[in-house]
Amino acid sequence: MKRAFIKYLKSLDEKELYQELIKLHTKFPAVKEYYAMELSPNTDKIVAQYKAKIKKVYFKPNGNFGRAKSSLSRKVITAFKKIAIHESDVVELWLYRTEMMTKYLVDRNYYSETFYKSLATSFETTCQLISKEKMETAFKTRCHDIVNAVSGFWGLSEELQWIYEQYFGKFER
Repeated sequence: MKRAFIKYLKSLDEKELYQELIKLHTKFPAVKEYYAMELSPNTDKIVAQYKAKIKKVYFKPNGNFGRAKSSLSRKVITAFKKIAIHESDVVELWLYRTEMMTKYLVDRNYYSETFYKSLATSFETTCQLISKEKMETAFKTRCHDIVNAVSGFWGLSEELQWIYEQYFGKFER
């Protein structure tokens, strides 16, 4: 399929290629968002839109709690990764998701082993990305705050602290 696509593109002259790109940009929102990210010197606006979608999973606009379906917030990140230009934006979104999960857990005083596991997995994925991108300095404090926030949740607190120490060193309260 890719070979046929490349062959098709090579068969187009400059004007036809231009028209093809305009058609894709108009027809597919993901292409439009991708180029908005690519051409914008500041991606904060688009990242903020995706953050709002994540927040909506855990907190309704009227202030009530959302359904807290972690799979929905994961889908938001998956969609964002398709258009992301900078890996730091992906890290930011993963960290924000983990922060929203933590806030939901603490504010609601929510006890669910499934949710605990999902939160721990999200935190570990976030820490892995931070480490992979060598961004420990930029995000260490926010990760520390997440571990502190769950200190009253037995089991989860220790697990997040262990994950934190794998990537950032000794955890100190």
